[in-house]
Order: sequence, then C-alpha cells, then structure tokens
Amino acid sequence: MYVYLGPLTQKEIAVRAAKPMSVLTAMDKIWKSKAISLQTKLMVLKTCVFSSMTYACETWVLTKDCRKKILAFERKCYRKLHRISWTQKMTNKELYEKNGQAHNLLKTMVERKHMPNGHLPN
Repeated sequence: MYVYLGPLTQKEIAVRAAKPMSVLTAMDKIWKSKAISLQTKLMVLKTCVFSSMTYACETWVLTKDCRKKILAFERKCYRKLHRISWTQKMTNKELYEKNGQAHNLLKTMVERKHMPNGHLPN
C-alpha cells in the first residue's frame, strides 16, 4: 500500500528522474548500436527506463510543473535514443513523429493514477 506524502517538489522530481537517467546512460551501447532496430530500442526504453520512472506514480500529485518535468525527461530519453544533441534544432513534434509516439510516459502515468487500486484492466 502506498502512503501519500504530498505533492512532489522540483527537487524530488529531479531525484526520482536520476535513477532512470543512470539506467539510460548505462545502456549507451544499445542506443549507439546500428544493429538493433528502433522498435527494439523503444521497447527497451519503455521496459527498463520508463518503468523505473513510473514507480509509485499512482500516489503523485501531477501538477503543471510535474507534468513539464516528466515530459522533459521523456524527450531527453528520446533524444538520447536518436543521438540528437540538445543544440540541434528539432521541435518536440518532430521528435515524437520520429518515434511514432506521443507523450507516452505522461499518458501512462495518468492512466495508472486513474485505475482503482493500481490494477491494470483486463
């Protein structure tokens, strides 16, 4: 059972994003590999990185600032996956189109938050 500790602050969000970011960095060989398809890389990203970011997200209060931080984290992951530097000009829309996905992480968090008792539907 989860205990509500109040809304997340900017510092707590940064701490929660640090662990998945270290997982993302540890998998640099996978992201740089040309032998692995984009679909496989996206599945690995979702399974290994996003799952650790969404841990206990059912208890979070998703304020506007929290949503911005979560979306920024997701975009940073996608940029790392495609080896796109933050200095390169690419809109967020172009980035999501390149993946064929849109706001996957935040959408998952909101869906999990609205499910009763955190159980997934059949």
